Amino acid sequence: MKKGSMMGKAEGISRRNFVTGAVLAGSLAAAGIAGCAPQNSAAQAGAPTGSSSTEKDDPWAIEELGEPSETISCDLCVVGGGGTGLAAGIQAQQLGVDVVVLEKKNSTGGSFIGSEGLFAVGSHWQDDAGVSYSVDELAEACFDYHHWIPNPALYKNFFKHTADTVVWLEDLGVEFDHVQSLGDSPNAWHVYKGVGSEGTGVTFMKSFGAAAESAGVRIETGCSGKKILMEDGQVKGLLAVRDSGDVVKVECKAVIVGTGGWANSPELIRELNGSDPDRVTASGMDGRDGDGLKMLKDVGAALAAGPGTMATYGPILPGTTYGTQLQAATSLEPHLWVNENGSRFVREDMFLKNFAYAGNAVHNQKRAFTVCNKDIMDRYMNDGGDVGVGVYVVAGDPMTDLAEELPKLLESNSEYVFQADTVEELAEQMGIDPESLAATLESYNAQCEQGVDTEFFKPAEYMRPIQTPPFYAFEVFNGYFCTVGGISVTPDAEAMDDERNVIPGLYAGGCDAGGLYGDTYDVAYCPGSCASWAINSGRLAAKHAAAYLGYEVDSL
Repeated sequence: MKKGSMMGKAEGISRRNFVTGAVLAGSLAAAGIAGCAPQNSAAQAGAPTGSSSTEKDDPWAIEELGEPSETISCDLCVVGGGGTGLAAGIQAQQLGVDVVVLEKKNSTGGSFIGSEGLFAVGSHWQDDAGVSYSVDELAEACFDYHHWIPNPALYKNFFKHTADTVVWLEDLGVEFDHVQSLGDSPNAWHVYKGVGSEGTGVTFMKSFGAAAESAGVRIETGCSGKKILMEDGQVKGLLAVRDSGDVVKVECKAVIVGTGGWANSPELIRELNGSDPDRVTASGMDGRDGDGLKMLKDVGAALAAGPGTMATYGPILPGTTYGTQLQAATSLEPHLWVNENGSRFVREDMFLKNFAYAGNAVHNQKRAFTVCNKDIMDRYMNDGGDVGVGVYVVAGDPMTDLAEELPKLLESNSEYVFQADTVEELAEQMGIDPESLAATLESYNAQCEQGVDTEFFKPAEYMRPIQTPPFYAFEVFNGYFCTVGGISVTPDAEAMDDERNVIPGLYAGGCDAGGLYGDTYDVAYCPGSCASWAINSGRLAAKHAAAYLGYEVDSL
């Protein structure tokens, strides 16, 4: 086996834009989340990749590429410079692998900068907090939650590495603040340090980026991976496109794909999830266009079970930003939620119970609205709301931002904002039957007075009547953090074909790798699983790619 040199093979390769604090700051400013919350970007921001009408009709089409104008040589190419890609790049570099990371943006970080914490089991943080869970205990709970659709071996292998990954991250300079539960979840969510303008994911990626630079990871920014090259059933390289339009050929023996999934691809949203891409909203950076899945599927990789699963969190008013007081007040608070028929469709505190379930409920409606009145908004403003949103909005803290932001919203002429002095007039503005909405409100108000929700069993503490004008309604879309359906992989992140055969030299991680979820994101037993899987799958892929390439790996 090779005893990998930490220097690798650097000849003939330009080093473009190592991750630095300055580069990351530019990335964060571009993402609009240098403040305290992730930015929303409309899911329809993605565009078809094909250039012909035939290609545009095919959601899996890969654009025609010209002849390469340059060639890069390495042993391992990592596609994507977010959490998965940087973890893979750093781990590979530590093993002495000759690795190059491609990132389509002009700086690294991706949507990982919007994460707040990650899942781990058996960590020293849990030991210090006096809580103890076994890998088997939490894995079995996750199997049941997902109706045994995911790969049990994948779960257990992922879980058993999480505690070590926390230490690995700390050794790289990443700082954690505490471990906590998320809703009713186990105490397993390891929250990063960072508050205010230095959001938690921001500080994480600054440290991670500095670690990548310190390790000497070669990163090609503004360079988007497009097509994997195979020869005799094995990876032999890939084609990428620079921002300039120049085609780059990467000659390599192994590829790790971690491009962040398909959250911004209208074609794949429709194809895999069945949602109308014009009525869902992605939180996080744009650019998650499904390039990774397309590349993988193009060379025979199979989709895992639950390929269309999204990490939904429920309603969001278009034009607002997840994790702000305005978004929480208009979209997430447990006042009245109705559909296009003017009928309730879920207990409105579902975001507090399980935000992924709230997303499922909204997904099943043609249209969805939240309904309240000025009295309720004044209560949020003066006394605080019931909903806490991660580290961003604290339940019970007065929503002081509403004093300025709510009037602006009501005066904005937004097609999704409605206000009226009568319920009937409000319904007409919403485009729903006035009698139906009036009947729903009459029934709901009566149940509020009784303190018992006989329809959906919402706790009495959230039952507040909506009786006095002015009345407000907000049409909401289904919001989601990311997509979590992807390619079928082994527990070691190796890509598999339809016959469950490993494709030699090909790996997938993060949101490009499926097999962890059924039809619903898991916030019940595995809080922070998406962020944790991103980092852990990147490490797993890098270690096994290194072994495949003949480098010495102490432990797998």
